[in-house]
Amino acid sequence: MHIKNKHTKLPIILLLTIIIATILGKILPIGILSLFYTISLIIKEILLFLLPFIIFSLIFSSIIKISQGVLKLVILLIPTIILSNFVTTITALSINKTIIDSSIISLSNINFTSTLLPLINFSLPTILANEKILFLGLLLGIFFSYKFQNIGKKLSFVLDRYINIFLHNIFIPIIPLFIFGFVLKLQYDGMLYISAKNYASIFALIVIFQIMYVGLLYGISANFNVSLCIKYIKNILPAGMTGFVTMSSIAALPLNIIGSEKNLKNSEFPKLIIPSTVNIHLIGDCIAIPTFAIAIIGTFGSQLPNTEHLLIFAIYFVIAKFAVASVPGGGILVMLPILEKYLGFTPAMLSLITALYIMLDCVITSINVIGNGAFVIIFHKIYSKIFVTFKKTEILQKN
Repeated sequence: MHIKNKHTKLPIILLLTIIIATILGKILPIGILSLFYTISLIIKEILLFLLPFIIFSLIFSSIIKISQGVLKLVILLIPTIILSNFVTTITALSINKTIIDSSIISLSNINFTSTLLPLINFSLPTILANEKILFLGLLLGIFFSYKFQNIGKKLSFVLDRYINIFLHNIFIPIIPLFIFGFVLKLQYDGMLYISAKNYASIFALIVIFQIMYVGLLYGISANFNVSLCIKYIKNILPAGMTGFVTMSSIAALPLNIIGSEKNLKNSEFPKLIIPSTVNIHLIGDCIAIPTFAIAIIGTFGSQLPNTEHLLIFAIYFVIAKFAVASVPGGGILVMLPILEKYLGFTPAMLSLITALYIMLDCVITSINVIGNGAFVIIFHKIYSKIFVTFKKTEILQKN
């Protein structure tokens, strides 16, 4: 109860942090701006260094606690993620192609000015890639669920205890400071101004479509109960705002888990699903990149792809999502070969879509985070319905 009350005002604190940083970004000396930005980068670097341990602990502990049916859960999770990404991509392509086809925007040059730099370059080594530690946690969790269960339970208890101490007593209190420096940088770099000047109508189309799509997902999650839907979104907003200013789904991972725990009233399921989907279930990317692609094709005077080409592109696009790098702008980098091969992008078109993606990366990441909050609720319903029904059928057959 204490933890719940402690984080109730977090969305308000984060909003005030963003507003204050936006104002101060115009008046503070560059040295002070660089100092706060440096602090934010140091916090982020420490978080990224600790993330493999966090991911391993969360997944290992969750599998040990769930124990029964974990293999069924993992087997169901992967195709559900693929289906969700595919449906989102096809929906965005179909609807936004129709809208953009009737209103092609004009192309203008995008020039980035000098950016705010940190006072020092602080970096920590990567011990093990998050993807590898994810599978290691899954495999060891499954192993200790069926063999050496007592050892698994003891190890799970220790890991769970210290991870919870870190998340609730260390990470959450420094979130406002963590965000503050990044907002100062965005303001100093003039990213909002550049975004408004170039491709404003496409930015608006993407943001509106993303909000509507995520709203639909939460409507489905809440069985279209308006008050419950608002409650779900409110619990995930701190994670979404963190993703917005850091442009990192990983940085928002702890808050996403906490928000999903509140929504499901289940402390174990989100700890397994959220870390597993953080880099591969990307609603924001699946809407933004195809929309940018269609707009750029029209802008360069090329013929818009037909349904067959869009379908082939969507299939390879979804497969490539499993290789997305967890860094700002990482979502577009692995897509460049796909855009070149299946949509005929030229080097100039590839450069433009990269710049546009980076400018909107804060919104895209935020939608990825918030979308994962809806996904975990929907997946929990699917999992419960399929395997509870299957279990009842087995009991009836035995009787």
